[in-house]
Amino acid sequence: MLPATKWRIAPWEVLRTGLRWTSRKLLKLLTVFYVASDYEAQVHASNAAGMRTEIPPTETTFKTKDNRTTWPETRLLFPRNGILIEGVGKSANITYTVYGELSSQERKWYKNGREITLSSNVYVEESADRSVVSLRFKALSRSDEGVYYTVTRGSGRAPEASKSSEVRLKVSFSGYFDESRIQTVTAEIGGFAILSCYPPAHFGVNPKFSWTKGTEKVVESDFVYVSQFGDLVIMQVALQHQSFDYRCTVKIDSLFAGDQEKRGPPVRLIVTKEASSYKPPVIAVKPVDLTIDAQVKESFRVECAVNGYPSLPTVRWFKDGIPITATGPVYNLQQRNYLKITIPQRAGDVAGTYRCMASDGSNQIWASADIKINTKPVITTGLPSTEIKKLSDSTLSLSCEASSNASPEFKWYKNAEQLKPDMFKHHISGGNLTISNVNRLNNGVYQCEAFNNVGSTISTGKITVQE
Repeated sequence: MLPATKWRIAPWEVLRTGLRWTSRKLLKLLTVFYVASDYEAQVHASNAAGMRTEIPPTETTFKTKDNRTTWPETRLLFPRNGILIEGVGKSANITYTVYGELSSQERKWYKNGREITLSSNVYVEESADRSVVSLRFKALSRSDEGVYYTVTRGSGRAPEASKSSEVRLKVSFSGYFDESRIQTVTAEIGGFAILSCYPPAHFGVNPKFSWTKGTEKVVESDFVYVSQFGDLVIMQVALQHQSFDYRCTVKIDSLFAGDQEKRGPPVRLIVTKEASSYKPPVIAVKPVDLTIDAQVKESFRVECAVNGYPSLPTVRWFKDGIPITATGPVYNLQQRNYLKITIPQRAGDVAGTYRCMASDGSNQIWASADIKINTKPVITTGLPSTEIKKLSDSTLSLSCEASSNASPEFKWYKNAEQLKPDMFKHHISGGNLTISNVNRLNNGVYQCEAFNNVGSTISTGKITVQE
């Protein structure tokens, strides 16, 4: 059993030491909490006031053990919560604060995991000391939606790469109709009327148009339909069509924000007395030239809305001078005001000149349009399907050719990694790849990718170097 003196002193010493240690830890935690809370409060206040600047952290945050700030590091400055929502056509920016040896850093930007190609619309701005960097969008479109981040690579003592936190960009439908613009259309009974939608300048891609008359939705028929540009076309006006409250609605679907709608101002249609004499056929809505991306739209239509009095003319369609006589998997003739075309597997087959003819038996009138179909490239000369064997120190030349009505571009890959032009290793010129003084390090699977805005096609070959 221990002496009584030691038994009496030891517990108090332990208790005093424990209290001293606990109080120090609590003080540190309270200090960190206070500094962090104050920092967040100041940032929130500055963002709320429209100041997209950051109160930097303490200098010791990104220092090494020898008290030198070396490795690259980025902190999200704007938007603070990692989600940025802006309207179509608006400007936007994603901003980071950068730490480390700023003069020696290299930086790349990525969207959905792929490196961004900068342009006049999407560009990078840096502060004079390179401590603040922004990715800026001049005018947003729905194609800009995605997840963005930047990768910063140091040099010298700190060659490590640092990936920033991600920002999700959502593009909302922010266009607005001019509510002060009241449109009035006058038409006589038996005539035709076109009520223009005049959608906002920035209404997204592939919008959906509809019209209402008062509180009721306008139902399309042989005599009334909505054009591909949003106009309401009434081919044979009757007294019941008169109204002071026709309204156009534009609807788009956003990748993140879901469906969004904008409703236009009222359009007035005033119906006058019935026409008193014969009127020959007239094409009120003529077909227009179109260029269609084959893998973007499953179907499209060529419009030809006609009018005449006292009866509506009949409409016939021709492609390259040959009559289209029946509805099938490609052509749909069920609507009298337009020809609906579904793109087949061989998309190029529907390209050509389309002509509509309106006739009432006594008179006829024609109108035509040229339809072009953009398709993904077709490789006409690809890499050999059999293994290519080359002697060491020889020159290897690979060629890849592709055809497309939309000019194709080329990328080269080795073992699934993209090859970049390098004057010391290989030379790339479009669909041609040349490697001088090949060795065993050049062994691998090579791929040539031909691509355009519609799609891509890849040709693959295997290379073996024999020493």
